[in-house]
Amino acid sequence: DSACLPGQKPTVAVCRDDGAIRYSDWGDASAFPLQVAAGRSLAVRLCNVGNAVVDGALIFTDAPSPIVGSVGRGAHIRIDVLNSWNVAVSGVLSISGVVWETDDPHGHHGHKHHEAMGAMGHGKNRMTKEKLRLSPPSLVPTLVSGPFGDNVDVRVSMKQSANVLFQSPLSSLQVTGGALCGTLVGATGSSLEHSYVEVEFADSGNVAGSSSSGQVRIESGTLIGRMLQSESIVGSTVLIHVTNASNIDARQLKVQGGSVLGSPIHTRQISKHAVVRLRLQHVGNFRGDEFVVHHGEVIDEMVGCEGNVVDSAVAISATDVANAHVAVARILGGELVDEVIDTVDITGSRLEVTLKDLANVNASQLVSVAGELLDEVIDGEDVVNSEVVVDEERVGNVRAHQLVVSDTSLVDETIDAREARNSKFFVRLRSMASFQGDLLDISAGGTLHDEAVDVDRSGGGNFVSVSVAHVGNATGTVVGKISGDRLVEGMGPDDDVKIRRV
Repeated sequence: DSACLPGQKPTVAVCRDDGAIRYSDWGDASAFPLQVAAGRSLAVRLCNVGNAVVDGALIFTDAPSPIVGSVGRGAHIRIDVLNSWNVAVSGVLSISGVVWETDDPHGHHGHKHHEAMGAMGHGKNRMTKEKLRLSPPSLVPTLVSGPFGDNVDVRVSMKQSANVLFQSPLSSLQVTGGALCGTLVGATGSSLEHSYVEVEFADSGNVAGSSSSGQVRIESGTLIGRMLQSESIVGSTVLIHVTNASNIDARQLKVQGGSVLGSPIHTRQISKHAVVRLRLQHVGNFRGDEFVVHHGEVIDEMVGCEGNVVDSAVAISATDVANAHVAVARILGGELVDEVIDTVDITGSRLEVTLKDLANVNASQLVSVAGELLDEVIDGEDVVNSEVVVDEERVGNVRAHQLVVSDTSLVDETIDAREARNSKFFVRLRSMASFQGDLLDISAGGTLHDEAVDVDRSGGGNFVSVSVAHVGNATGTVVGKISGDRLVEGMGPDDDVKIRRV
């Protein structure tokens, strides 16, 4: 975009219903958040805002004000962010939402204050971590925050922004209880009702260095937060596109109790003919020397729905996502990719998931897995009068000198439910959950691939079609026994089950 080239002066252009363009200073706290009244329109364009160079230690402990703070009924909003909040780091960039308690910061024992772990970890006061997250800090503000009225039209785009460039072998990014980029659209305390929301996040949220320099540590935080969060999605259309984002090139990546990409869509219910579409392409990949995930994940639930999906359609496509090229990888009680769709009941709905080139590890030495490369694709309770389609290809494979699998599965169940009734399930699995290398050490109960369809009980009237090819294979020496699971569990005599092995 020639109107917003890197190196040009920061600009914030605001246009309301009258068509006049007004320019604001991002440094003026009184200018934000903007409020959009019922039936009004707002367009905001931010260029070259918040870019920085970090030579020593730069610490963020606060959450910046959102750009838009409320959305009235029938409002129209468009926000474009270009070339903003990019940081070149020679030292330490730390984002911390942890409450610390020091022995004697100012002569008063037990005084609490915010501080950044790592960046100030060698100070004279002994610091102990007490509680996490008062208000999660971030470098990049929320673009649109609620409450939301109904019948709104919200379109946001962030491009070439929130990137971190490591300029030294000692460069470090540390995120503790916060995020480099927080939630983009947050309908705080309100639902999206009969509305349209579109989010584009492209060429952003990446950490660029080299495989021999720099460190990224994420603890109970996330590199990039949610694309959309709302109480519920009711009769609305939601389109989320994430492209070339959250990729990391560094010597080391450690994730503990956090994630690289937070749940892109998080809500309590999807209902009344809502349409939700999520597309991820070249997202969350890591190239470096050492990769550790401990009770965390690279990609959190792609669609996290705490309640039910009712009379709606959800479609997810993920290509080239959460792959690692490393010397050593350890996944300890976590996953590369958490559940793709995590919900409770699925009623009268259609869920479609396509995964290609996802959660693969290529390591020159060791891969140790005590979690999963991929958790369930669909994780729910009751599936009633619904159709579920899952297509996976080149997913959850390991190429390494040695793979250790400890009482777990490389790839968990494709579809996991408590009960299925009058529903259709179509599952296609190709070239996945396999090991290529010299030594596979697998403990008792360990397996490479769990069931394709696993239900506790059937209410009858189901149709299941499963097609598999090149799944759960291993080369080299195998120490231990690979437990074999049936592809389909829990269906009854009134169900039509077809299994095809190619």
